Amino acid sequence: MFARTAPFRCTATLAGVGLLLAACSDAGTPAPTSPGEPENLSVVTAFYPLHFLAEQVGGDLVGADDLTPSGADPHDLELSPVDVAMIEQADVVVYLSGFQPAVDAAMEQVSGPVGLDLAEVVDLQDTSATVRSGTDSGTASDDEHAHDDHGHDDDHNDDHAHDDDHARDDDHNDQHAHDDDHDGHDHGTEDPHFWLDTERMATAAHALAEALGQTATEHAGTFEANAAQLQADLDALDEHYRTTLASCSDEVMLVSHLAFGYLAMRYDLTQVGIAGLDPHVEPSPARLAEIRAVVLAEGVNTIFVDPLASARVSDALAAELDLQVLTLDSLENLHPPATDYFEVMEANLEALAEGLTCR
Repeated sequence: MFARTAPFRCTATLAGVGLLLAACSDAGTPAPTSPGEPENLSVVTAFYPLHFLAEQVGGDLVGADDLTPSGADPHDLELSPVDVAMIEQADVVVYLSGFQPAVDAAMEQVSGPVGLDLAEVVDLQDTSATVRSGTDSGTASDDEHAHDDHGHDDDHNDDHAHDDDHARDDDHNDQHAHDDDHDGHDHGTEDPHFWLDTERMATAAHALAEALGQTATEHAGTFEANAAQLQADLDALDEHYRTTLASCSDEVMLVSHLAFGYLAMRYDLTQVGIAGLDPHVEPSPARLAEIRAVVLAEGVNTIFVDPLASARVSDALAAELDLQVLTLDSLENLHPPATDYFEVMEANLEALAEGLTCR
């Protein structure tokens, strides 16, 4: 789940990102603190949803720094020497392997922090069963990142019961070696957007509480209590989604890119993506023709656009097909003027209720 690396500070060279980390603090000399001053844990997070977790679970006992600036695309993150030094000096680093190559490279080289890789604890899955094919034959295009052998079933909301049903073998990897390794964004067959699933988000919160508690054992109970409170809030959000989306007339989400697989799995929806998991890969003319066919066949009247993705193709499709445009945020980062995770998730629900014609 997580591992404590060697406790001493040292010089580290990051070949993967072309950075040199200079020698840091002496091994046996802790930073001085004023009498009575609390020694907050230093937590570095890779991008916004993980930063939100650190704030919620750590509370006043943690000082959290996010590597990805507000509004920036986390996929394209490049680390400065200051960023790498901050990682080295942190008590805990929270990241998602396979999502940001620069962070992965840094974590392979630094020796100071506890590294919590959420890819190891949140049960990432191939969510292509939620993708609607745009062809009459039912064969999905590469941009859809889909398999025919992952059909929906009545048990698909059991988030932790799919390991056997979604076995990942070499054939699957061959089928999915497409736009998602663009510029090193290699997600394989697994959808990284776990934070759009409230249950997976709660799992991540408890894993973080455990990591923080093992680093500061005297506060372990507080961290776990904070995680339990966050889980209760996430459960309430999940119930709001279930109640609202149960009354929808439509179930097909036309989205700017396929970031909403876990949300679709949880609430019996279907995605049609203009782009695949990578929001920056534009669709081919053939893919656009498939999208037009789905829109006409399903009576789709809305296109959901992620603030992270380019609106050029979405706006053109909306004008051509007379679709309303609503924002559906993948929450890979926080885009002002939004204030936090829950506000964005509630705004997403309002957009879905309108776009899918929910009573």
